[in-house]
Amino acid sequence: MRNSNRTIWTSLFVATAFVFGFTSCEQKDTNNWMSELIYSSAQDQHAPTVDDDPQGGGGSGGSTVSTNQLLIASIPTQGWSGNSYNGVLYYVPETESQYYPRYYAFVMSNGVCQKAIFANYCYTASAAQTLYRSAYEGTYTTFDFTPSSYKSGSILSSETALTDIALPFTTVKYESTHVYVDLDYLFKGKYAAQVQNVVSYWSIGTAEDGGYDPDQFIFGTFSLDSHQLDLSTVRGLPGCTLQTKYNLYSSGTVSTYVRYLSFNNRDWARYYFDMFYSWNSSSAKLNAFNVTYYLSASGYSSSWAYGQAQYDDWWYSFHSFAGWRFYNRSNRSAEESGIVAVRSNDYAAQPRP
Repeated sequence: MRNSNRTIWTSLFVATAFVFGFTSCEQKDTNNWMSELIYSSAQDQHAPTVDDDPQGGGGSGGSTVSTNQLLIASIPTQGWSGNSYNGVLYYVPETESQYYPRYYAFVMSNGVCQKAIFANYCYTASAAQTLYRSAYEGTYTTFDFTPSSYKSGSILSSETALTDIALPFTTVKYESTHVYVDLDYLFKGKYAAQVQNVVSYWSIGTAEDGGYDPDQFIFGTFSLDSHQLDLSTVRGLPGCTLQTKYNLYSSGTVSTYVRYLSFNNRDWARYYFDMFYSWNSSSAKLNAFNVTYYLSASGYSSSWAYGQAQYDDWWYSFHSFAGWRFYNRSNRSAEESGIVAVRSNDYAAQPRP
């Protein structure tokens, strides 16, 4: 239902733009994406509200923003744009021409996120339906799991000799020409700076690459006494959890650092086991829906372990759907255009010296 208390923008205020600077983040010479953030000087105390009515509850001035109003066809230029205080803030990651355009959209109210989505714009409704179906069913990619190729002891439960893995995104949605996922569970209630820093880390990498280094726990719960992080939703997969735990020697250096991941889908567990196994074949274990990975971190400082736990909090919260790039085959007929996904570069944070 449309919000009857629409915000009335006063004509007595004149909007001015301010460059939002980040002194802790290196900038890329070719893309001053962080400097594109715009703050509104219209200090309107009547903040935007969110309307999930599919018919749309918006109006002039953007006082009410529905999900459908975030599904846009005119994608902004790469980087940040829009309004990070009151309005809609966009982030467009770097995307090659052969992929569908994709973007993040955040509804901001007084500098706090009220709604967030990640979307692929598929040009046509038929392409969006095809992508939605393949993403929901996990048929957009082929991934062979071959237990016989792994070391004895890595697989703790019996598995079939050869399995084609399906990796479904059951939280994906589509509307007309867009396929998208809601990110409210991550960003609702988060400040603009937190949103910007996390997305820059997801999309670009660490500060040395022009992104941002995690410096706080945002998504999970961390206990300093037990050195344990608990993350309730891993990669946007419902029911999938992460527990990161490290122990220290009496000297204060790290003795063990372990990730325990529990999935509600055996194929996702196999996928992440395979990824960890490729990093260190002696440190990854698979037992049905559960994956364990021991980082080679013995002797590292306790401050390193604390920072690594922050990396785990930020990185494993990332929704997997946003990490896969989907080909644009719009030049073919709908019958030919089975959407194909490229396996993402899953660059989870590694131990740092």
